[in-house]
Amino acid sequence: MLVLEGDGPAQGALGAFSRTAALEQGQLSWSQLGLPEDRAEAPGANDWPRLWALLEQEASISWQNGAARVERLLPLPPDRFRWAIGSFGSLETLWAEPMPAQEPAPGEVLIAVAATGLNFRDVLNALGLLRTYSRQLGLDEEARVPFGGECVGQVVACGEAVPPGLIGQTVVAALAVGSLASHVCCRAELVVPLPAAMDPEVGASVTTAFLTAQYGLVELAGLQPGETVLIHAAAGGVGQAALQVARQCGARILATASAPKQEQLLAQGVEAVFDSRSLAFAEQVLEHTAGRGVDVVLNSLKGDGVEAGFRALATGGASSSSARSRSGAAIRRLNSAPMPAICPSICWRWRRRRLGWSVSSWCG
Repeated sequence: MLVLEGDGPAQGALGAFSRTAALEQGQLSWSQLGLPEDRAEAPGANDWPRLWALLEQEASISWQNGAARVERLLPLPPDRFRWAIGSFGSLETLWAEPMPAQEPAPGEVLIAVAATGLNFRDVLNALGLLRTYSRQLGLDEEARVPFGGECVGQVVACGEAVPPGLIGQTVVAALAVGSLASHVCCRAELVVPLPAAMDPEVGASVTTAFLTAQYGLVELAGLQPGETVLIHAAAGGVGQAALQVARQCGARILATASAPKQEQLLAQGVEAVFDSRSLAFAEQVLEHTAGRGVDVVLNSLKGDGVEAGFRALATGGASSSSARSRSGAAIRRLNSAPMPAICPSICWRWRRRRLGWSVSSWCG
């Protein structure tokens, strides 16, 4: 049990550590108790027996105004809403903001959201790390990028040029920007019926990962049967999708992952798994392939990890990346030609040639 007095930066950091440890080491029964900084407001002798009993049932308790408070999920608002943030960097300021009724534009559908995916982009957004990206898109730095980008829900209205027969269907929607809401409008061509055997929660979590994997491996890198691919962070969402895409392409699969996840990947048919926390994977890949290297790298690393991935490429191989913006510096060092600004969710392809490197395509 972790006992925290007050509400300063150190307490916040320790509390975050405790919550993370509880997720990763659940068998240890982590719990935390928050106490006021003023000892005069602390629990009395008669309060502690009840607190100890509560701590056997609750992961987190806060003592406020002479009473123990526990965490509970609140019901969603009955009216239309979207999740917004009051202050970037403070997740506690996330709130359900009332949203006016929407009408789908031509070519769009309006979806009543049943389940929505939460992606790393949303975390970056809440922390205020997408404001530079907003400037690159020509938006005001204080513009609020909507939360959410994929969902499952029921079509409740259709815009012009959209078949009205879609109304009432439960669909999976890709690139549904702003889907962390009760309703969202998205392009009709990006919705498909939810398979009968798929739960809405699963359907809401697959489109971003699989589209990233499909675009990176097939559209950009042109992965072919018999080629060898190195998939970084293969135990993550995009990594797991990439395993399936690569397998469908008929490719040999190598991967990186942290040590506790490597056995799972080997059980999934991955030929060899290397440590994602070490740059030694480049030399290990070359050794495993008898010095040839791999035909394709699906990269999610940055900085020196990008360069290590290039070393693992065979001549004529391609590196497809969805890494964060800081990787751009490593990319530019390998080519004197100017590169466009690299931003979150960008994908590009580098193909290794006998006498150097050239960028062949990118997308924002």
